[in-house]
Amino acid sequence: MENNLFEEIYEILESTVNDPRSEFEHKISQDGKERTEIYNREQHLQFVCEVVMEMIENNIVFEGEKIEQ
Repeated sequence: MENNLFEEIYEILESTVNDPRSEFEHKISQDGKERTEIYNREQHLQFVCEVVMEMIENNIVFEGEKIEQ
């Protein structure tokens, strides 16, 4: 499982780093409504980092961390 996770994270990061665009369209769904926001490169990189961190947090148990059952 972790190997697939690492491959997916690597692909996300690689495609983000190699994407030359300076603006990125993000579709936001909130309260049953959808809107589009334009992120600059820095905002997009921050968003991708947060997504990757969430993927790691949701799939890897860190040493010393309690496992909830």
